[in-house]
Amino acid sequence: MFAEIFIKRPKFAFVISIVTVLVGTICLFRLPIAEYPEIAPPTVKVTAMYPGATSQVIAETVASVIEEQINGIEDLLYFKSESDNNGNYTLTLTFRPGNWMGSMPWASSARVSSSKQSGSVSLKMRVASMARGLSM
Repeated sequence: MFAEIFIKRPKFAFVISIVTVLVGTICLFRLPIAEYPEIAPPTVKVTAMYPGATSQVIAETVASVIEEQINGIEDLLYFKSESDNNGNYTLTLTFRPGNWMGSMPWASSARVSSSKQSGSVSLKMRVASMARGLSM
């Protein structure tokens, strides 16, 4: 029934649709930025493998060194660290959303990469010293 009005009067339907678009456009520019919904924060995932290691060994060797280096990264909100008994380690870093580093989405990944590289020497030395202590 209601659709019948617009089917019989296409000009009326056209005017209603134009008015709706104009009102929506006006409201779009008057809506404050604080009313926009939050976007999902950018995340970076770091993975490492230490075959044959338990989750506790990974936490003591790999995770502690990487998390030490990651801890001071700018705009880092929080990180989540996971390890399993198969020797897999995953670190998920969450950054503050918004205009970080001039709207370059790869910037957080670059910051994590540089921090990770600075800790890789320490990580290699720590794992090598543990391997020397093992006897077969």
